[in-house]
Amino acid sequence: MEENKKGAISYQAKAMYWHEQRIRECQQVSLRSWQALIAAFCLIALMATILLYSLLHDKAFVVVVHHRADGSVWLTQLDRHTLLPSQEETEGNLVHYVQSRESYSASSYEYQYTYVKNASSPFVYHGYAKKGSYRSKGSMLREDGDSHVRDVLIHDVMFMPKIHRNKKESLRQDPIADISYRVCRHSLIDGSSTCIEKHALLAWHYRGMPSDPRVRWMNWRGFTVSYFQTIKLGRKQSAFGVIGKNKFIKGDQ
Repeated sequence: MEENKKGAISYQAKAMYWHEQRIRECQQVSLRSWQALIAAFCLIALMATILLYSLLHDKAFVVVVHHRADGSVWLTQLDRHTLLPSQEETEGNLVHYVQSRESYSASSYEYQYTYVKNASSPFVYHGYAKKGSYRSKGSMLREDGDSHVRDVLIHDVMFMPKIHRNKKESLRQDPIADISYRVCRHSLIDGSSTCIEKHALLAWHYRGMPSDPRVRWMNWRGFTVSYFQTIKLGRKQSAFGVIGKNKFIKGDQ
């Protein structure tokens, strides 16, 4: 009986020890799970902090890939100041716009018309399209057709100070430039030429890179003329002498 009693006590002690051991193991597993969960949250918070810091302090760069005819490739990095249009680039855009709008050739008129359309605000393009329509009396399509061409010689591009408007006005304060140039109309039939001196007053801005690839290839920075006014002055000259008198005529918009 004593041996059976001792055996029962020993078995009960082993059961209690096993039970306590299982409880400690469960507690350790739970503790390790909580530690892993806290470590994961800390890691996620650290990564989010690093990402936020990098977004606030890191600079984005544009890399241009250059390809040569021999197959070699090299990269150049453009910073923020390089991406901003320089005065020389703006001057080139202004000259290109005036030449495209004021010159004429039957073979290149479609390209010129498309470029002026893409580089003009809706208001400026409406005036250009109305005057350039074949129904318009002074239309180059109607007057020149296939028998004449017009070329433009730029004399000078002068950037003017911005006009300070009232602060209550919400109009865009675009920069302004005055361009002096000469337009010569040449006859392909008898070889005669007629030239006139003109001035163009332009306001412009950059609307950003167009989404349409065809427009982007033609005007990738989104150069846009928001105001266009011409003034005719001087004498009309031809191969046969001076025609007419001095004029100062307000032109189209």
